[in-house]
Amino acid sequence: MLKFRLKYGAEVWVNSIDPNESAMIEFSGNQDWVEIIRDQLKRQYGAFGHLIGTSTTPIDLAAALRSPGMARFQPELIEGAELVERYDPKIPKDAVT
Repeated sequence: MLKFRLKYGAEVWVNSIDPNESAMIEFSGNQDWVEIIRDQLKRQYGAFGHLIGTSTTPIDLAAALRSPGMARFQPELIEGAELVERYDPKIPKDAVT
C-alpha cells in the first residue's frame, strides 16, 4: 500500500504491493475536501506523462501527488515508501523513450 496524508485531514492511497500494480485510488477524511482533492488529482500526470484517473499504480500516484498541482495540499508519504524508493522501470539504457 502507498498512502499519503494531505492537508485538511484527508488521506489518499492505492492498495498495491508492487510499484506497477494498478488499483483504485481510495480516499478518507472530510468529504468536502476529499471531493476537491479527487477532482484536482485526476488532472495530474503520472510518472510517464499520462493523466491519473480513478485507478493508478503507486509510482504514478506518488508522481501525481508530488507534482506542483498538488503542492497546496501538502502531501506527506506515510506508508509504502519502499514501493517508490526501489522502483526500477526496467528500461534498457539504449532504449529511446
